[in-house]
Amino acid sequence: WRGEIGGIAAAGMGHKVVMAPNNYMYIDYYQSEDYTNEPLNIGGLVTLEHIYSYEPYTPKLTKEQCGYIMGVQANVWGEFIHHPDKVNYMAYPRAMALSEIGWSPAEKKNYADFRERLAGCLAELDRQGVTFRIPEPIGWDKAIVRGGNAIVDLKPSVEGADIYYTTDGTDPRLYGKLYTDTLQLPLSFSGVNIKCYLRLSSGRSSAVYTVVAPCLLYTS
Repeated sequence: WRGEIGGIAAAGMGHKVVMAPNNYMYIDYYQSEDYTNEPLNIGGLVTLEHIYSYEPYTPKLTKEQCGYIMGVQANVWGEFIHHPDKVNYMAYPRAMALSEIGWSPAEKKNYADFRERLAGCLAELDRQGVTFRIPEPIGWDKAIVRGGNAIVDLKPSVEGADIYYTTDGTDPRLYGKLYTDTLQLPLSFSGVNIKCYLRLSSGRSSAVYTVVAPCLLYTS
């Protein structure tokens, strides 16, 4: 069912439905707010965390009504997709979040735990040559400010990948240092400026990501 409200209404009236609301389940939408680092598509935004947050068995329905929900479905429409590699890029890793929505009860879902487990799954996809979107490093949006310093603890979003970074605004693909330990950087009036990217075992590289410090978003 394309619209979440329509799907809920149909289940409430006793009709069997498969939930595929476009604001959660259209995975031909952008995967990041940084559109300049994403391939052209139809528009909209469905991040990995957003699709993972979807819960089809809403409290708006009774237990009996929830029984009419047969499952969930994600859609990859092809208007802007003309190559199998782009299908894979748009589908993965969001399709893995879809699987966990369909198979796991709401009380067992945990996004932080999912990201940790996802790293090994993506490494396997990389070994198979699947062209998935390389997610932002784990922790990139969890910078802590303490004692006048920004403390940034990063982990690769793909097992076995290396992270390269800069702190002066330059391109880490050209001037990056290998990330080996937690960064502690003094905050200036303009905050921090940490840019990073991931290089996979296969040689593939991610887009350049900018670390998000509390209350401040820095973009390329």
